[in-house]
Amino acid sequence: MRIHAEELLTFLAVAEAGGVGAGAQILRRSQPAVSERLRALQAAVGEPLYQRAGRGIRLTAAGESLLPYARRLREGLGEVEN
Repeated sequence: MRIHAEELLTFLAVAEAGGVGAGAQILRRSQPAVSERLRALQAAVGEPLYQRAGRGIRLTAAGESLLPYARRLREGLGEVEN
């Protein structure tokens, strides 16, 4: 399975916002749409990227290791736009 840029950017927004609902608001997407992208990304990676923690999330080791790649993707896309 392939990893898509939109899935990584969704993961990044959720990780930085601290929760799926907050990430969905930032992305102006529905929470179910964001959850579906996260499920697809986790399936591609093959392991959980976060755990629910109260009303938010806590990244797993796999999620922490993916975070720098997602940030570089966002930076690269920003450079292209500029």
